[in-house]
Amino acid sequence: MDARAERVVFIALSTVVFAYVAARTVLVPVVHDEAMAFFRFVETSDFLPFLAPPDAGNHVLATALGWLGWKLFGMHAWALRLPSLLAFPLYAFHVWKWGTHLRHGPVRRCLWAALLLTPFLLDFFSLFRGYGLAMAFWCMAMYHL
Repeated sequence: MDARAERVVFIALSTVVFAYVAARTVLVPVVHDEAMAFFRFVETSDFLPFLAPPDAGNHVLATALGWLGWKLFGMHAWALRLPSLLAFPLYAFHVWKWGTHLRHGPVRRCLWAALLLTPFLLDFFSLFRGYGLAMAFWCMAMYHL
């Protein structure tokens, strides 16, 4: 497969996966830790480090961006989850960049498939938690090392 065809297939796969993650962002009911983070940190605007109650559910950047989504778009689960969803294109771009360093096409495509289609990773990009942002930024940081 030549480089152009490979790029088109990767973009198509990333777009389909993004649509799947976006659908999950809207359709999956709120889970208990999202509700707790909303009521404890977002609704009270009490999420800043050293000022908020110590809790592992307060992923500061995700909570701050969720608070912004809540203020802009109202009381919707997707508004809280939007930052995680928007982190997926950053993640997918850097997954692509990682693969470009591999010479063997089949190995490169397996890497892309593994990183784009892992269900547990995809869950992080569709929920109001900090893990989707963390994975996107981690992938970017590891690429730029």
